[in-house]
Amino acid sequence: MQAQGERCHKELNRLGLSWKKTRRRKNIATPVIVPSMNFGGLKIEPKFRKPPFVMDCHLAKSLAEAGPALVAIGIRALRFSSIHSYRRVRTNGKTKKMLSRHAYGLAMDIYEVDPIE
Repeated sequence: MQAQGERCHKELNRLGLSWKKTRRRKNIATPVIVPSMNFGGLKIEPKFRKPPFVMDCHLAKSLAEAGPALVAIGIRALRFSSIHSYRRVRTNGKTKKMLSRHAYGLAMDIYEVDPIE
């Protein structure tokens, strides 16, 4: 697991993302913070909460890889409500026993897409 985390950190550097390691969070294998919340020109903006926003390195890497493609098709920003949130999966109004990807820092709830004007 530690080797995967180190590889992910190297990928963030290769992608030119400015990031920081952060203290351990429950269930997040490789917690990082991206202070600018800018992923290849794509802004990730909070709808309700204030920074810092902790996520797993692999989510940051995915956003950094997808960001330029989203900007290229005319998306300036994504607005979200939460990233890391220790909770269980809910389906059809029922809470399951398994943890949500949010509990692992691997998911975010996107509420708005802001186009480039």
